[in-house]
Amino acid sequence: MRRMVDIASFMTGSVRCEQKDGWYSFYRFFGDQMISFENNIMFDMCAKMNAGLRMRLRTDASRLEFTARSVAPKATLRSVAGLVSFYRGNDKKPKFKGGSREPYGACFDFYVDGKKMPSPFDTKGCVSFLLGERGTMRTVEIIFPYMLQLEIRDVLLYECTAFEPVPDKKYALFLGDSVTQGADVIHPGNAWYRRVADAWEMDFLNQGVCGLVFTPSTLSGLTLLERKPARIVCAFGTNDWGFSSAAKKEQRLHDMRAYLARLHTLFPETETVIVTPFRRLDEYASGTFMSMRAWRQTITEEAAQYANMRVIDGEALLPADADYFYDTFLHPNDKGAAYLAEHFLAAYEKREEA
Repeated sequence: MRRMVDIASFMTGSVRCEQKDGWYSFYRFFGDQMISFENNIMFDMCAKMNAGLRMRLRTDASRLEFTARSVAPKATLRSVAGLVSFYRGNDKKPKFKGGSREPYGACFDFYVDGKKMPSPFDTKGCVSFLLGERGTMRTVEIIFPYMLQLEIRDVLLYECTAFEPVPDKKYALFLGDSVTQGADVIHPGNAWYRRVADAWEMDFLNQGVCGLVFTPSTLSGLTLLERKPARIVCAFGTNDWGFSSAAKKEQRLHDMRAYLARLHTLFPETETVIVTPFRRLDEYASGTFMSMRAWRQTITEEAAQYANMRVIDGEALLPADADYFYDTFLHPNDKGAAYLAEHFLAAYEKREEA
């Protein structure tokens, strides 16, 4: 048995690591970014979840295990009040629908040499991954649950003579809301952003947060990135539309324009793909600040001002079929995520050819 000492060097998909009493915590956002979330317990909690976090290594071990524990959100009066204020301030209340009740985003997935292995569903205590017969070097990728914040310690490799990190590659930065965080695929390895990054032969950093709208302040701190992303995918707008009536029109327009302007200022030379709101099956509802079609067009026209930005139509990336949605109308299930990734890549390649 061998113990992994420098755990952080085997993790990817985070921008910072904290260690206390042997426990390692990994975060997708810088401290300056987290300031934008701390006044709303839902955003704060979702921003700390492990969406896109992976452990990657080359090893000849037969089994890998570590101890994990979940971290409960720290509620404050201010953060709870912020959540209440958020819902009161959104003057068009979304109508949440039913759908599958199978738990999503709460398990590990892992792959050996690119092949998906049976996933352990334990996320507390000792979590064990069977890698195969000892003595053969193989590439292992362990994908963390995207709807949990976990801390880990005591990473052990059994029947192991060698292990090493997987070299870093260029990476894509994904910005967005719940669909980008991963909701509601059952297995985190099936998330659409992972499928896209794999097709691009890139690593990825996921900064999707459930419920989020265009919020320029959430981009604060990205100047601290040690390496700039090779590509950015930005997919916002569905919550702006879903929560707001005509009374919020000017605010939503202002925030969208300010967000895109700030993103361009931070990464003026980086190829940035703006995805207009993904298709949702309730988008013909009344009481919004504009029709969804007009909102998509408005985002498209704004992005056209920036030479490094290109737009992909989110409506075309999901079918008008409830079978592709976990909740029957908004969040893609595993089948929907596969459809989304496939059609996103096709749209991207089509624009490249043009």
